[in-house]
Amino acid sequence: MCKRLLLVAALTVLCFVPYSVNWAVDITGSVKGPDGRGIYGVQIKALNDARKMAKTVFSDKNGNYRIPDLFPESHKIRTRLFGYRDEIREEVQLDERGATIDFTLQSTSDIAEQLSSADYMTMFPRDTMGRAFYQGCTVCHQIGTHGTRNFREEPNMFGDPIGKGPIDTKEEWLKVIEKMRVFDIYAVIPKFGNEELAEWIVKHGYGDPAKAPSKSFLPPLDEAASKVIVTEYWMGGGFTWLHDITTDPNGNVWGGDYTLDVMYKLDPITGAVKNYKYPLARTGAHTLNPDRDGNIWTTLQLADMIASFDPESEQWTVYSGLSKGSLVHTIAVDDFNYVRFDQSGSLWVTEFGANKLASLNPKTKEVKEYDLPMVDIPGYEYEQGPYGIAYDTQDEVVWYTKIGANTLGRIDTRTGQIKQYVMEEEWSGPRRLRIAPDGRVWIPFYSTSNLGVFDPKTEQLKTYKLPHPGDAVYALTVDGATGVVWACGTLSNTIYRFDPKTEKFIVIPMPSSAAYTRMVIKDYTTGDLWTSYSNFPNAHGEFPVGAIVRIELPDELK
Repeated sequence: MCKRLLLVAALTVLCFVPYSVNWAVDITGSVKGPDGRGIYGVQIKALNDARKMAKTVFSDKNGNYRIPDLFPESHKIRTRLFGYRDEIREEVQLDERGATIDFTLQSTSDIAEQLSSADYMTMFPRDTMGRAFYQGCTVCHQIGTHGTRNFREEPNMFGDPIGKGPIDTKEEWLKVIEKMRVFDIYAVIPKFGNEELAEWIVKHGYGDPAKAPSKSFLPPLDEAASKVIVTEYWMGGGFTWLHDITTDPNGNVWGGDYTLDVMYKLDPITGAVKNYKYPLARTGAHTLNPDRDGNIWTTLQLADMIASFDPESEQWTVYSGLSKGSLVHTIAVDDFNYVRFDQSGSLWVTEFGANKLASLNPKTKEVKEYDLPMVDIPGYEYEQGPYGIAYDTQDEVVWYTKIGANTLGRIDTRTGQIKQYVMEEEWSGPRRLRIAPDGRVWIPFYSTSNLGVFDPKTEQLKTYKLPHPGDAVYALTVDGATGVVWACGTLSNTIYRFDPKTEKFIVIPMPSSAAYTRMVIKDYTTGDLWTSYSNFPNAHGEFPVGAIVRIELPDELK
């Protein structure tokens, strides 16, 4: 088995060699400010509209940049840096010689559109309502996009023409809240009264340009982060929702579309995408994960089913037997992000709508469900169901989180014994957790802007504040080889790198606004990192649809 995996890895590395073949061309140049000096940390993006992909780099300490390995085709080139106006070169036709393009940026004080959702979220206190607001009202999209922020020259997120000017009255926010409750199939919007929530939003000045933040709260760009190369590939169209993504042992990248019932297979070199229809319609394809044989497993949330896809035969296998209304959510993976099968050959999933864990044996198709203890939290009316899940291969234990019940739990896969821990910090919103190589459990606390690590031996929790005080982490992953933690800066359009040894964060900004980074995956065949832009509705982000995103890391960040 080991020899086979090594062979697969070797072949996968070889398939990425085309990045250096003779069709690849570069764009180089410099970025200067009004004073003629080079500017550090500017994002320079080359967008290839025909291929629906874009590559971005950062300028160095001298203001110089190089965008490598582009197709000799037409591109749009754009610069971006907070406090400066975007500069754009339309339809730059590249040939085999590449191109040299220099920019001179002009500063601006009009930063309303440059601030991230996380910047705007700093306007809210983290009181009970504030944490519930994070937990419920940013579950699918950022608060801070065109449809929810301040200037209303265009219709709101529902297509309603609601006029111009700031959304800053109780009556206007009531309209938004009432509309959102119609779409809230998970019942996660805070159960406070609509008027109470609207009054709270207005009280803290949200939507009032005069009270908006005057700066970005992101820290300065680290030199190592300035060396990354980010490639965005946009997916879907129309009423699309790219939800989860994953990579497989053969270097392929996959994404699932929740609303279009399509699974995408991406060629990272050419940007070509192959679509596979899910075996059933309107199933709500949610989580994707590979097993070590290369099969892709996915939860069909609205159908209460689990499915696997064989890339070689391109055939689906569908498994039923879960409780009706289970809202099957996430699949338990090991510390290398592979679906983990227990000693009986079963995989494990969370049932968010049923407050259960379930195991599925693919050979026998037997499903076993385990009721989880209810948590008594006064005044807290959220759903109790389990959300994130991960497999500890050392102890054969499955760990899970309850985002609504503020709980971390575990089940022994051999005995079925369950133990739960209620977090001391109320309304913390624990989401998609992972197990580190040392057996510790890393948890993103969505509503408190914290990363946490739980030690099963001592049963102690330690937390770390994110660099951005208004941010939230939807998901994280732990490098199974190094123990480094990678986390989504879901509201700040970033990815965080956290080294448990040095306890240092490094922030990697994404090139697009309203990115809503929902997933982060380490590809062990290339050393790359992958994430997804999953703002829903997508129409109010910079991308008209979702995006799969590749982050090529320098050696010092791998």
